[in-house]
Amino acid sequence: MARVAGAIDPLLQVERFGKPLGGSPHTRTFHMIATEVDGRNRVANVTGTIEQNGWLRATIQGPGVACQNINVPLYNPAVPR
Repeated sequence: MARVAGAIDPLLQVERFGKPLGGSPHTRTFHMIATEVDGRNRVANVTGTIEQNGWLRATIQGPGVACQNINVPLYNPAVPR
């Protein structure tokens, strides 16, 4: 288990299970640092994109871990009217 901290570029506000709350619909990138919480304090870099379809795609690189193309649903995009 790890704690992560980082930033989305450009900054985007999203509503969980809803539409983006602001900004343009272009793909965003992010960079985070993950720090293990079990006492070993290993650190990994987490980078990726937030796609227009609401999915977060990440890559994790660190000691003993190299995961690519991790896909996580971040939000459901709004349906055009």
